[in-house]
Amino acid sequence: MNRPMSWMKLVSSCLAAWLLLSACRPLLTPTPAARTGVTPSAVRTQEPSPAQPSPTTADALPTPRATRSEEPLDPPPAPAARGATPIIPFDPSETPTPSATRPATSTPAPTRPAVPSPTPTPTASLLTISERDLGAPGVGDAYGPSDLAVDVKRDLAYVYCIRGPDQRPVLAVIEIAAQRVARLLPLTPLTGQSGGRLLLAPDGAAAFVVDSDIQVLLSLDPLTGKLGQHLDHVRTAALSADGALLITAGEQGLAAYRRADLAEADNPAPLWSQNLARIADLALNGNRILVSRNGDPAQLQVFDAANGQPLAVTALPDSYQNGLAALPDGGWAVRSNGSVSQVQRFTADLQQVVTATVPNGSGLFFDAPRKRLLLSGYRYSAQGSDSRGPILQALDAASLQVQTEQPWQDQAMPEIFAALGASRVLALARYGAANVAILQTSTLQAPTRLIVGVRLLDMALDEASATLFVADDQDRIHRVNLATGRVQKVQRGQAPIALDKINRLLYVNRPATLALLLDKAEPPNSFMLPAGVVALGINDGAAPVIFPQTGVPAPDPSADRVYIAKSGVTIYTRAGGNVGQLKATFPTPQGFSPNPAAYGVLVNPVSGYVLALMNNGVPGSNNSSYVQYFAPGSQQPISVPGYFSFITDIAFAANGDTYISYSINKNQEAIQWLSPTGQERGRLNGLTGRLALDEKGRTLWVSFGASLAAVSMDSLTLQGFWQGPAQVEQLIFDPGRRQFYGLARDRPAVVVLPLASLAPQTPRFQASAAPTTDELATHALAFDPAGRWFYVNAGNTVYRTRDGQSWQSVNFSRSFSYGFFTVAAPGVLFRSSAGGADGGAGVQRSRDGGATWELLAAGLGDLRSTQPVVATSADEAYFVSRMTGIYAWQAQAGRWQQIVAPENGYSPPGALTLAPDGALFLLGYERMRRSTDRGATWSDVQAPVSGGFLLGFSADYTATQTVFAVSGGERPTLTRSTDGGYTWATTGANLKLPSYVYNLKLLVGPGVLYLFRGDEAAGHSELFRSRDNGDTWEAAAAEAVFGARQAALAADGRLWLTNKTGLQVLAPEDIAWRQ
Repeated sequence: MNRPMSWMKLVSSCLAAWLLLSACRPLLTPTPAARTGVTPSAVRTQEPSPAQPSPTTADALPTPRATRSEEPLDPPPAPAARGATPIIPFDPSETPTPSATRPATSTPAPTRPAVPSPTPTPTASLLTISERDLGAPGVGDAYGPSDLAVDVKRDLAYVYCIRGPDQRPVLAVIEIAAQRVARLLPLTPLTGQSGGRLLLAPDGAAAFVVDSDIQVLLSLDPLTGKLGQHLDHVRTAALSADGALLITAGEQGLAAYRRADLAEADNPAPLWSQNLARIADLALNGNRILVSRNGDPAQLQVFDAANGQPLAVTALPDSYQNGLAALPDGGWAVRSNGSVSQVQRFTADLQQVVTATVPNGSGLFFDAPRKRLLLSGYRYSAQGSDSRGPILQALDAASLQVQTEQPWQDQAMPEIFAALGASRVLALARYGAANVAILQTSTLQAPTRLIVGVRLLDMALDEASATLFVADDQDRIHRVNLATGRVQKVQRGQAPIALDKINRLLYVNRPATLALLLDKAEPPNSFMLPAGVVALGINDGAAPVIFPQTGVPAPDPSADRVYIAKSGVTIYTRAGGNVGQLKATFPTPQGFSPNPAAYGVLVNPVSGYVLALMNNGVPGSNNSSYVQYFAPGSQQPISVPGYFSFITDIAFAANGDTYISYSINKNQEAIQWLSPTGQERGRLNGLTGRLALDEKGRTLWVSFGASLAAVSMDSLTLQGFWQGPAQVEQLIFDPGRRQFYGLARDRPAVVVLPLASLAPQTPRFQASAAPTTDELATHALAFDPAGRWFYVNAGNTVYRTRDGQSWQSVNFSRSFSYGFFTVAAPGVLFRSSAGGADGGAGVQRSRDGGATWELLAAGLGDLRSTQPVVATSADEAYFVSRMTGIYAWQAQAGRWQQIVAPENGYSPPGALTLAPDGALFLLGYERMRRSTDRGATWSDVQAPVSGGFLLGFSADYTATQTVFAVSGGERPTLTRSTDGGYTWATTGANLKLPSYVYNLKLLVGPGVLYLFRGDEAAGHSELFRSRDNGDTWEAAAAEAVFGARQAALAADGRLWLTNKTGLQVLAPEDIAWRQ
């Protein structure tokens, strides 16, 4: 009985201390989040808004208009200090007119107690914001901190970052007193993305940056940003105490340079050099250089800085070095990891003095003002021990005894330290949030952070208060007032966050926080408030409840339950009382793979069903995630139908229906539509992305790349593609303001996109440069049957030309990845998607030679194709999907109809071929079927040869019923049918095809057949001709087609060939032929 009471007393005391702290001092820049990418709550819910009338077709999607050029919503302002947030101007956009209500199409959700809906705050007009910058104080943001240096005299800190606003390396200059980034100095010649070293001269007038990727050392004036000379072949470096000597190490060994020589020219001659391999790191101490070398065993070696002569050497058995420090007595401290993590102290000539065991980690720093060593590491303790986790340590430099130890609240621990005078120490984590911690020298606690770059991780929208809550990676929750565009408040908190709109609570994670206990009789003391989920009042920001754990929070708005997921789901009351666990969501202790566990949780706000987001617990390439449902109060998991890879996003509709997006991994991308209790209503394979629901427009919006796909909520029919915000991590739709909010992936901005401003993606042919020789050589070719255009399908782009000189192209990259192209009839074109980074896109058709295109997606269960659309006209077309079978286009109904289902539930049924008379041939593994009624019925016919494929039909097929096929295998043969594929016989006895033939194409003209084989590897392409319907064949001279990759036959009888040198056109009479 005492333990719960003790816990509640502790929570009350901590809460009181925290409130007192907040009242007594301004908000400090908080501890960075323990994550650097998208948080588990990137799998988000969109809580339902009050039901609204369903629209007419005109209301469902924005009115199409002319395509605009792709540009940012608003160009970012020129770098300037961030001061007071300006008020964003209003844009008096036209308010959509409600239309007649249509009947609901989904089944009713289980009945739950009625809950009052908050009344939305009225607005005078719709607010249009292009972007809301929530970045670092100062001129901009930089990411990927790699090294740190300080100018004590000028009170400046320099941080070498591998990505600035233009995604290239920069040097961030921080004014420490003002706690802001004053300048971002471009390091233009550097391109590496792994960072390196930063060295600052004692006078602060020169700096040296080492890019370890490209192995270049660049000098610059850090006060002006002017770039100086450079040295090549440098992977790491050290600067002497007086700044006059530069020691470098790289692939060419160890070398010494005068700083004055480098100021005059690039790559000056070294003072001396040593041919030394496998250098890991180096340190400089007076006139001696310590070098650590990889190997078996690893080595430490000392050299004379004046002439490079070796002075001492010792081995580091069973370990590798990951930290060097020079000590004031001329000796060294070395940190190494192996069977034991330790720090060893050596004399100047490498005699070992003392050894201390330390936590596992990297980095070592001598804090000269306090004569101690600073390090961080991870302590692995027995299960259940409170001492397990990341820590900072200060060791006495002489005895290596621990002086101070402080738990570190982030998983990304500082590896780099810098003393800022006698009273402050700066700490930098290479692999974490982009900030510099200012440590208290006595306790190593970090009450203040200097923010270098901000990433936005999570957001939630409260329509009633017109507030957007945004969580960043610097432990802050920004409350953005949508009526003014201002950040009205910033509070401590971490992603993931969750909003309970009914009970007016915002659930956030909060790291362990330094708090002060103020007492009139004694000096102030400090202690750490424990980490946990905190419930904040939406209206006042007060924190009435602190939960005793961190994780992904999921409040139930209708029941007194709050679920928190962290390697399993724990259940609490809204007041913080522990109710129990969803036992099936926890891993088995010391269990073997697979050992699934919940990493996230959501609550369906209508049905109250709990959705546990489970990782399967299988390491490596077989890892995946899935959803399990739990009825309210039940411990029995309910499996969701289907096999998928990873969950990308989740959104709830107003009626409780659930939409789940699955990622591209393992080619399992899909959108799944579930009932409020988890039954599958529908599935659309081949599409994935971030989800946002527009209930009024009955549209599910899917964001990927720089596109928005519109999908019907009632049928999962893809309706079109629109230009969207580029690379957003999360997407929310504001139904009142009719606009989207997205978290930009590459900058700390909330992108706001009004629905009315969307422009459709409308591909069309335009004048362009010719395709590259690689595009010509490796992609499919085709001719318009009328002979007007020659087409090249080059993945995302289709080119066309009449003469091989002037070209036009149409690009499908916004809505398609790699795809197939079909010329069905004069002026009739089809483009289908094979899938890619964001899935497929169905079929686009043009009836006017590519001037306009229309999306054909209704009826498709999979938007990805395995082959080109087969068609003879605009209305007779067939689509072979990757997972849901074969579809025939029904022109009258304006939709696709499945005619062949996948035999095993998901695999393609085979290769489909369409004969000129409309007969269909479906060739699978050792089985061929034929249909003469557009796929309504099928009959088995004799397969041509095992392992083969159909090549095509004779020019007079309608009269002769002649079909050609080729077998695979070691001895391929040509076979022919003269009765429409019912029987087959070998033909072309003199035709010699290579083993395991591929890329074989049949080109058909009046009275002539060509067989072309492009050989991409050796360039030994082959061309054969028959003028007796395939009975005999003659071969073209090898030099005529050497290196040719693709071929097409024009209406005038000429052959168009492509190779690495471009396009070649040959007349048959100009080719030497032999039997």
